Amino acid sequence: MHSRAAKSQPQKSDATVSFFRFDRAGLCVEWNGVIPAGLPAPESLSERAFLDEILSNALKLTAEETVCSARTAASLLLGGNASVTMELQGNQVVVVSSFECGNDRGYVLAPLGGREDAAARQVDTDTARDLLHSAIHPLRDGISLWDRDGCLIVCNPAFSSFVGLAERDVQPGIRFEDFACAVAARGHFAPHSDSKDALIRLSAQTVAETRLDTRDGRPVTFSGRKSDAGELLLTLSDQSGRDQIEQAQREADLLVRTIVDASPTPFLVSRVDDGRILYCPPASRERFGQLDTTLGFFLNPEDRQAYLDALLPTGQLDNYPVRFLKQDGSVMQGLTSARVIDFKGENVIVSSTRDMTDYLQMQDELEKQREIAHQNEKLSALGSLLAGVAHELNNPLSIVVGYALMLQDKVDDPVLKRRVERIGQAAERCTRIVRAFLAMARQRPMEIVQCDVGTLVEAALEISGYGLKSSGADVRVELDPNAPCVDADPDQIVQVLTNLVVNAEHAVASLGEQGRVTLRSGTEPKSGHVFIEVDDNGHGIDPAIQSRIFEPFFTTKVAGEGTGVGLAFCHRIVTSHGGRLTVETAPGEGARFRICLKPASPDQAAPNAEETLSSNTSRLKVLSIDDEQDVTELISDILEDAGYEVTTCNDSRDALDLLERDEYDVILSDMTMPGMDGTELLKLIAQQKPECLTRFGFVTGNAMSRKTIEFLKSNNCRYMEKPIAPQDLLRLVDQIFNSHEAGGPRS
Repeated sequence: MHSRAAKSQPQKSDATVSFFRFDRAGLCVEWNGVIPAGLPAPESLSERAFLDEILSNALKLTAEETVCSARTAASLLLGGNASVTMELQGNQVVVVSSFECGNDRGYVLAPLGGREDAAARQVDTDTARDLLHSAIHPLRDGISLWDRDGCLIVCNPAFSSFVGLAERDVQPGIRFEDFACAVAARGHFAPHSDSKDALIRLSAQTVAETRLDTRDGRPVTFSGRKSDAGELLLTLSDQSGRDQIEQAQREADLLVRTIVDASPTPFLVSRVDDGRILYCPPASRERFGQLDTTLGFFLNPEDRQAYLDALLPTGQLDNYPVRFLKQDGSVMQGLTSARVIDFKGENVIVSSTRDMTDYLQMQDELEKQREIAHQNEKLSALGSLLAGVAHELNNPLSIVVGYALMLQDKVDDPVLKRRVERIGQAAERCTRIVRAFLAMARQRPMEIVQCDVGTLVEAALEISGYGLKSSGADVRVELDPNAPCVDADPDQIVQVLTNLVVNAEHAVASLGEQGRVTLRSGTEPKSGHVFIEVDDNGHGIDPAIQSRIFEPFFTTKVAGEGTGVGLAFCHRIVTSHGGRLTVETAPGEGARFRICLKPASPDQAAPNAEETLSSNTSRLKVLSIDDEQDVTELISDILEDAGYEVTTCNDSRDALDLLERDEYDVILSDMTMPGMDGTELLKLIAQQKPECLTRFGFVTGNAMSRKTIEFLKSNNCRYMEKPIAPQDLLRLVDQIFNSHEAGGPRS
């Protein structure tokens, strides 16, 4: 005999009976090395695969005188104690019979020759008995067949050995009751086993199994099964060692089940055909709840069909994107890996799904943060460009502003005076615009001061009003003169208003001269808060998206026209002021954005209070330092007109020499200069002439950077920003001189 551990070259024959035995796991554990011609050997096949292989060779299959399919024939044989007749190529007929061998199942393949004499050969009882005897003779298990009257038809030598009887004592024709008495009389089994009664009870049942222990403690299993004709097939198997094997198998099964149940990785075993769940561990039940079928967590049947279409062609799938419904009603986004396996003759799916919902949300958030960083870089670059342009404009604009304002007081001709006033007004407007640009470019912490609402609105219109006017839209300003001031950072609120005005311009652009934008201010009666409204008659905002317009990067504009940063930026600034930014809108009826801010604290000083300048300036000496000669000449002209004695120079090193030779009441310097800049000059003065520090101030066009602001504050420097207006310059000089005379801090 052969087994999986000892294989040999099979002997193919057309007339020799073949025998195979498979264990409970479906593996071939024994065969006699004989294979009917044209059929495969069973060594490398599972029990089901072996049956499918041999039955697929048949041209015709017959069971119980009825033609059947290969699937039906396999099911009958797997049930045990069944026979199937196969008609093969070459006019060959083979009978396949199955029977129980203890816990195993045996098969006999008996060739019967050609189809013409098959019926005669099958009914030849002696021939069939010889074939069966030939098949069971070498088996290790005891096998016997008894007829309906209880008489022995055939048995193998192992059968008599199992019950402690000689072969001559167990011959065909012996009655089962006599056999049971002989076994009991032999005393081969332990007294407590009551072997006779146990055997008699077993023979009376259609299917039964009992276990008897020999005197030396060896367990023997008796398995009986009756056919429909009343014949009894009795098999005896030695359970020695098998109990330990089964116990080890049970422990191994328990270990596997424990590991599987404790696994944190959710997986499922389900049928391909209908999606019925065959096994669902605790991790999967926690995710999906108690479900009978996978259709319960697929969002729709089409999704499962698409999943099967991807899986079944190869039987395996990795990282397939899915969307599943969890037991809490939320939708899970995941990646599924699956394999198709054969289990008890059915195709089943073993699958595991990783929940990627949090990961994908994190990816979305990272993408948003990357977009924020990208937009910030763009805004920073734009701010740097804006600051550079404004700075370059400052010096020439200072000349225009300064001299225009000076000429207003020196021209008596009415016509010329009016023209100079227009130059001055245009120059002042340019000054406000440039300073607004610098404020927008300035990256600094929020500085709360008392602000006039009307001034904020006018500043925003100075920056953004041109687009409205060029489109022909009607721009209306309805400001409440009695509205109180607000505590706010003027630069930031102007940026908010500018953004809202630009949005309104876009909203009414298609209306041409029919477009209307209104800027309105007032006081809310109930809360007392000051409001500023930007109202347009554009296309309005769809209510479906109205709740999202303040989200970062959400925009209704076409690609390339909007970033979705503006309104989110506005909302953040107003909120940081303790205020509210709201919108009232309807499709086709325009939009009204309202900023609400708290009124200014009553204990703060009113803004724009005029300061009284010193009248006695004739004896004061001023040193002006700037790398551009036009600027120093402008400063000199303004101050000399006011009675100051002014010395100018265009290099910081020359200024140090002048300070060594003479004393000055006020020192004015630019910040950004070639060679030695204003900050280095101040540090050298602190080392060489510290008494001059309280007399020092800056006139600069570079006060927009955080670094510059921090330097000015840390050194308590007084300063003014270009473009230079005469009144501002005189005020700065007066403040520096008065602070020095009083010995107070330079702030």
